[in-house]
Amino acid sequence: MEKKESQLQALINVLTANSKLHICVYDMSNILNNDVMSLKRQNTMHLSEICNLMKRTKRGLGRCMRCRSYVNHKVYSKKKMLVGQCINGLTEIVQPVIYNGRVMCIIYIGNFYTDKAVTAHELLQSAKKCGCPEMEAVYALSGLQPCPDLNLYIQMGRIIKEYIIMLFEKYHVSLTVDSHWIVEDLKNHIASYYNHSLVLSDLTSAYRFNDKYIGRIFKKHTGLSFAEYLNQVRIQKACILLKTTDKKMIEIALSVGYENISYFNRTFKKVTGMTPLEYRNEPDAQIPGNLF
Repeated sequence: MEKKESQLQALINVLTANSKLHICVYDMSNILNNDVMSLKRQNTMHLSEICNLMKRTKRGLGRCMRCRSYVNHKVYSKKKMLVGQCINGLTEIVQPVIYNGRVMCIIYIGNFYTDKAVTAHELLQSAKKCGCPEMEAVYALSGLQPCPDLNLYIQMGRIIKEYIIMLFEKYHVSLTVDSHWIVEDLKNHIASYYNHSLVLSDLTSAYRFNDKYIGRIFKKHTGLSFAEYLNQVRIQKACILLKTTDKKMIEIALSVGYENISYFNRTFKKVTGMTPLEYRNEPDAQIPGNLF
């Protein structure tokens, strides 16, 4: 049975209807981990077309992560709204949600431009630095929302902020739950970028804790280390490709994030108990785990 849409998700859907805007909310306190404020994965991460284009390369993903880390830390420390351009040239409004002096979450409103020529120039420069196809970056420009009045989007950020606070107070939302917001964020990143070179220390730069502490939290809540969880997801994806395509082993290994075929084979057997070829030829072979 499909999960009922939360009230916060419904508001975001209304605000972005018939537009190219992208709104995401970064949870900093577990405030979204409930029925009234839970969001789809695309609304908890930067997953717009241009973001995904730039994140195809290791350099591009690293640049985006460092940009998000810098902005999150700045908003968290200043506790004030920011308006500016991201590292790829897109205009963003970053609105913290503060309750009793604590930053509960951070709202990002983006995927729009105020000056098309400036954004196009910055986007091309970013594509060069990331090693992304420049023509694809030019084409992706058509997927951005023109902004006739920046104040309208600033007001939108304030509306979402006040709505989150209202829901928090009305429903007496508890911040003590079984899962952890950092763990959920990391799992979302793995689900979206498992085929990239992911290192825990790179991802945790956006948080206010060191990677060893976050690694312990991750293992406590999932039963697996970050690397083990990442390998599980990659092998599950590989299993699907082995059963549903005729791709060569090296193609499958590369498509799920392994650059070394020998390491892919060893990891696959460790997780499934079979080699990739044995798994492909075994009619009753099951996909291991259930991490998706």
